[in-house]
Amino acid sequence: MTPKVYYVAMCDVLGFSQLVGATSLETVYQKYRSLVDEVGPDIFRTSPETSQRMYLVEHVVFSDTILFWAPADGQVEILPGLLCNLMRQVMGSMPLRVGIAFGDCVIDPQEHIYVGQPIIDAYLTEQAQEWVGGAYHRSCWSAPGFPEFATEWAQIVKYPVPVKISDAANRHQPSLEYAVNWTLFTGLDVLTTIADQEQRAPEAAKMKWRNTRTFYEIVSAGGAHLRDS
Repeated sequence: MTPKVYYVAMCDVLGFSQLVGATSLETVYQKYRSLVDEVGPDIFRTSPETSQRMYLVEHVVFSDTILFWAPADGQVEILPGLLCNLMRQVMGSMPLRVGIAFGDCVIDPQEHIYVGQPIIDAYLTEQAQEWVGGAYHRSCWSAPGFPEFATEWAQIVKYPVPVKISDAANRHQPSLEYAVNWTLFTGLDVLTTIADQEQRAPEAAKMKWRNTRTFYEIVSAGGAHLRDS
């Protein structure tokens, strides 16, 4: 299969081990069904040559990880917008941490083959973060139209993304400066959700939720740059 250019998002379901340990597999399955149903089957365009549907966002689930991909010849705002909505919807049930990258990949769902540097970059970006949220890898800025999108749309916010200082992987990549702005169209009840999640979280995970609350309070109050300076 010929490599193609994609936007790739690696999403980790936080607290997955506790979820599996505390609930039945049927319940976990139903939670995943609800989550992926939020993506919807209707994000496609019709090929003028063949009249076939060309899906603009697709995904696959690997246990506690969801891999999304979107062809770079689609609309640049679709994947970021979808992730903002998805992260907001599942904050209280299956909170996500997301890394987004861009570049050449071979993605062949029929043969279960997913390879390419963006998949690695998205994974490392996701793993580096110390919160419930998402960040963009620097490769996204090499995508045609993405720099303009970043300055014109609110799904991206310039913000000092909190990272795991002790994580050895972080020493091999620059700091993350742009976050997925999942705070769009949320109400004050999200603070209650975050507080409840922090209270239930193990001590080692509480900082993630504190960082999440700080992000929400700063960005929703307009204290972060929604456009590149």
